[in-house]
Amino acid sequence: MINNKGTATIFLIALFAVLAGAIGILLECARYKGFQLYTKQLLDLAGNSIMAEYYRPLYDDYHIFYLAFSEKQDKEEYILSKAKESIDYGVKPIEKSLMGFKSPRRAFTAPDRYSIKVKEMEMALDNQGKFFKKQAVSYMKYKGIGKEQGEVEAVIDETERLRTSKEVIEEKLKCEECLSQKSEALLKLMELIDGVKIDEDGEVSVKKDFVKKMVIEKPTMHSVGINQIELWTKLQKKYVDVIQLQKEMKQCIQNLLRLRKEQEKFEDATIEIEETSKKEKEKKIKERESRIQQVSQDVKRESLSYDNKRKLFEELIQETRDYINKALEVTEKVEREEKGMRSQIRKYEQKLSSEMGNMESSLVRELKEDIHTMNGVTQDGFDLVEVKKVLQNNLSVLANVNISELADWKKPLELQLKVVENNCLLLKGYDMSKLTFMYREFSERKADSPVKRMKELLSQGLVPLVLPDNTELSEGELEMDLVPQSRVQDKSDFSFSKIREKRELLHELVTCFQRHNQMGRTVKEGIQDAADMFYMLSYEQEHFKCFLSKEERKEKKVLQYEQEFLISGRGTDKENLYEIIEELAVDRTFANFISILTDQKKKALARETAMAVVGGTGIAPLMHVTETLILLAWSLEEALVDVAGMLKEKRVNLIKSGSEFLVEYKDLLCASRDLIQEKANKLSSVKQGLTYSLFLKMRLFLNQGTDKIYRCMELINQNIVLRYDKAFRFENCIGQFWLSMKTDISNKFLFLQFANEVVKKNKFNWSYETEMQQSY
Repeated sequence: MINNKGTATIFLIALFAVLAGAIGILLECARYKGFQLYTKQLLDLAGNSIMAEYYRPLYDDYHIFYLAFSEKQDKEEYILSKAKESIDYGVKPIEKSLMGFKSPRRAFTAPDRYSIKVKEMEMALDNQGKFFKKQAVSYMKYKGIGKEQGEVEAVIDETERLRTSKEVIEEKLKCEECLSQKSEALLKLMELIDGVKIDEDGEVSVKKDFVKKMVIEKPTMHSVGINQIELWTKLQKKYVDVIQLQKEMKQCIQNLLRLRKEQEKFEDATIEIEETSKKEKEKKIKERESRIQQVSQDVKRESLSYDNKRKLFEELIQETRDYINKALEVTEKVEREEKGMRSQIRKYEQKLSSEMGNMESSLVRELKEDIHTMNGVTQDGFDLVEVKKVLQNNLSVLANVNISELADWKKPLELQLKVVENNCLLLKGYDMSKLTFMYREFSERKADSPVKRMKELLSQGLVPLVLPDNTELSEGELEMDLVPQSRVQDKSDFSFSKIREKRELLHELVTCFQRHNQMGRTVKEGIQDAADMFYMLSYEQEHFKCFLSKEERKEKKVLQYEQEFLISGRGTDKENLYEIIEELAVDRTFANFISILTDQKKKALARETAMAVVGGTGIAPLMHVTETLILLAWSLEEALVDVAGMLKEKRVNLIKSGSEFLVEYKDLLCASRDLIQEKANKLSSVKQGLTYSLFLKMRLFLNQGTDKIYRCMELINQNIVLRYDKAFRFENCIGQFWLSMKTDISNKFLFLQFANEVVKKNKFNWSYETEMQQSY
């Protein structure tokens, strides 16, 4: 019995020890979990205490939160010192607060030891400024957006419906550019071959040297291939009959040979004189000396004449060779342009075929007719292959003409005579019968060109034409590059005032139209982010002003036209405004051009003017391009009226009908600022249409790139510097950071021997490490 009792006691003691150990482990686990939670609370409290020190002016003016630091301040050290200050209070709170109350007791176990570090910091300019955009969007989600969304969506929907038409028109204008390049090459070929120079406005002049300057018979209108009396009158004295020149050279050589034989006879005459009487001798000597003198003068005269004719012949042959080589280069260029033009017309036709279901039937009908016309002007009767063949043959003929033998005076005259005779035979193979341009009748009265007038007007600058009267433009300018990322990168410096040639106008307009079409495609592709895009637009509308903004409270700002800067990114108010107005003019020109293409009356007037201006050239592609340019000039002038009205806060229909055009044909030749402003005042503002402010909203909405975010930050940066603190820099601001904390505590409830043996080697038995993101 005694042994059994002892065994039970030992068993109960062992069981109690196991239970106590288990309870200790459970308590220690609970204590460790509390320790983990408290560590997280300490770290969160430390982060929040730091974030509470946000830069107040940024919130007051722009509703965004950032920690702001000076340039030389150690940001990491500051964050750590503030974090330690907060954690120290949590670990060892003071016994009584400043109010005299005891500090509350902790619910969880505080760490015995800790270490903390800043793992990462995100500066304001890091990550493409996405943290700034996130804050701006969040603010507007909290506040809510106004009616901007509906207005912008309506304009974008209307623009999207026009997108297919714009893409087809873009292909048409590319064809016009190809036609323009071919026309330019044909005009150059005309100048090189016929010596007839016709500029893009139809002004005619003649050149001194050209291929057909050298002829092989007496020049007539028929023989030189000039079918217009006006041109013949200007050119007839420019031609040189090379065969007649060779005949004259031959005659000079024959005369020199005859004179030299006569000089040889003088020696025989000297002997005869010696045998005569004295009286007759003196007489004959005088006659001989007189004749010698006369022959000597004749030799000099003939030699000089021959030398002049020889030089003229040499220069003529060399110049003609040079001009033929130049003409051949141009023919090759025309061939390349022809090939590219046919390819582009096929693309134009294919684009129209694929998109015609989404376009107005009247526009489709006109564009089909346009393609038919373009195919016709590419076959304008000018046989380029035959012209090239004739030029190559003539170059071969001139290559065999001997001019080196004629230049050498040491060669006997008999040999030079044979060279001249041989050259005459060779030059009979020189052919000009196929080098003919079919000129049409030139108008007796020079027709005025609307395109020329428009270029003269735009050369003075587009913006002054459309600005309201008595407008004083802001002289605002960014003083420093605080955020260099906001600057314009690889952006075209297109300006209407820089346009000097038709081809340049077409090329620049095609480029601008391509950019606007790309904007339309951007809307469709980015619609999934439309909600945030509208929130960002609302933020920009609330915090940044534009040219037409009316501010109740004037604030200090480096730029007055802030929305224009967000779009263009130029350094001054004037540059930004000018660029936006020119973009708006391009946009309106495109819309008006679509409308005018379906107006038969306007197209007929443009065609008649083109015939009057450049019809005399007979170059069909040039006449077609000129007609298109007149329509573009008309569309542009109407666009200037639209823009002038929009700057007076009027609305304009996105697409006008022909009857809504305020610019008449007669106005194209007398365009001026006064006329544009007069027309703008007559502009009837429609209920649903495009305004200047709405155009800015659309452009801001479509521009969702990094550039715009950085520009927002640059404006904020410079305005804060101007209003509050010259040392403020966005690059020294922190939007969020990550803290990492490691803590240790000693165990309290582990008393089992094996557990103590394991942990007693360390002063602190439990460790925990965590990190936490701190962000506004």
